[in-house]
Amino acid sequence: MQYGHKAKDELFQLYSGLVNLNHGSFGTVPKSVMETQMEFMRKQEQCPELWFRKRYQCDINTARVSVASIVGAELDDIVLVENASYAINGLLRSFPFKAKDVVICFSCAYKMVMEALQFTRRFVDLEIVYIPILYPLTSEEELIENFRQEISKYEKVAMCIFDHVSSMPSIVFPVEQLTVLAKTKDAVVVIDGAHAPGMIEIDVGRIGADLYTGNCHKWLFAPKGTAFLWTKRSAQTEQFPQPCVISSSQMHDYTGRFEYTGTRDYTAFATFPAALRFVNQHLGGLLSMRVYNNALLREGSRIVRDKWKTFFIVPEEMTGFMSNIALPVQDAEKVRQLQARLQDEFHITVVYHSVALRADAAASVFNALGYNPDDSEKMVFFVRLSAQVYLELSDFELLADTVLKLIPTL
Repeated sequence: MQYGHKAKDELFQLYSGLVNLNHGSFGTVPKSVMETQMEFMRKQEQCPELWFRKRYQCDINTARVSVASIVGAELDDIVLVENASYAINGLLRSFPFKAKDVVICFSCAYKMVMEALQFTRRFVDLEIVYIPILYPLTSEEELIENFRQEISKYEKVAMCIFDHVSSMPSIVFPVEQLTVLAKTKDAVVVIDGAHAPGMIEIDVGRIGADLYTGNCHKWLFAPKGTAFLWTKRSAQTEQFPQPCVISSSQMHDYTGRFEYTGTRDYTAFATFPAALRFVNQHLGGLLSMRVYNNALLREGSRIVRDKWKTFFIVPEEMTGFMSNIALPVQDAEKVRQLQARLQDEFHITVVYHSVALRADAAASVFNALGYNPDDSEKMVFFVRLSAQVYLELSDFELLADTVLKLIPTL
């Protein structure tokens, strides 16, 4: 097993000196996995006729077997898609919504979900409900209770879309409990698991949802453009869910209509088994990777929080490989400059965002931000930090110290 900077130098293509604390946004492909994809690309170009008419289908089926094995799914319920955004766009466009149908999400839903719902509303009059989350978030129970109160207002709900692990801020949601509540209103439940595969254990059957989509390029080291959609057998119909592209294959069953979506590069799909081999051979398997990343995130994030004298906006127990830490500077322009200078001058990549600060937050929270508790509608800027196998505690310490050094110069 190889972890830390030695793993970065030997196993990854990240340039020397880069401190990538934003792995969560785009992931990165290990050297061996990229070499496998290049081999598939060579086979594709050596005889395109053979590849597109016969070969790639076999390789994609092998990849589907690999995906099914790590999410507790039956093979016939798994299809491969380019990313979670593709899957959710396709299922929203093909779902048989009716006028006045209610769709419920939390306020931290990925912007793609919000945009796709707004697009869908151009064609059918939906009632879209976003349940607000205020920060610092206190517990899973707060999310569950907020959802229970909201869903109780409706006799029937058409669809609920839950993050398994949200993006900004990063929160591991209690999807099983939320799904149970959603089902009391006969809702179709969609889980946006964009960040979940690799980060946390997934058992699609146990969750109880109707559809689950997840990306494999973030925490499973697959090439960009590798993701999956699982659909419960009872939810599959001739019309739903559909891919975003209706192709010329004339295959209309669930798996068939996703298998070929036009002439494009399918080598990322074919490479997925190599990504799993990388995890098993070099990292000791998914469990070992999770142990390392969870421990690194916990200790590294505490170092940053303590040096900055701020706070977590999401409880530690509700994070996976990504933490959310309030910045020690809260001026929007200074925060923008800070991120740019970290990357341009120090080669440290981070991503920041702002969320609504709850009025009943502890006094220490307001003091850390320099706010008056009597002020209303305050926002809090935070950074989302990622732990990954090529990072070490020294990377978190470097970020914390560099930020403190830069703030007086902004």
